[in-house]
Amino acid sequence: EKIFVDVVCETWHEGHCFYPTEKIARSIVCHTPFLVYGGKNFLKNLHHLGFKTFNDFWDESYDNFSGVDRIVRINKIIKRISNLSIDEIKQLYQKMQEILNHNYENYNSLNSNKIRGLYK
Repeated sequence: EKIFVDVVCETWHEGHCFYPTEKIARSIVCHTPFLVYGGKNFLKNLHHLGFKTFNDFWDESYDNFSGVDRIVRINKIIKRISNLSIDEIKQLYQKMQEILNHNYENYNSLNSNKIRGLYK
């Protein structure tokens, strides 16, 4: 309840891979906004599964990068968020509710057919 944003460090994060784990699931189930240190295009692949992310609130172009370049871009977002007041964070979180609720519902509706469709 005291975490505004989760920096998810996925197990597989180098090369061309998309392997979401319990780490991203925790953020989704707990209605927590997230930044992902995962493989290049991780967020894009989440979109293919029907999830929404937070590009309206911060720059998600970090998803086009991997390794150190990705970390540097994520760090800039963290620094920007860390300079917000508690009231600004609360307002931002309220504005994110539609995305957080959508992701929770989408996660609970996932099935093997939906996931297999990603890899056609």
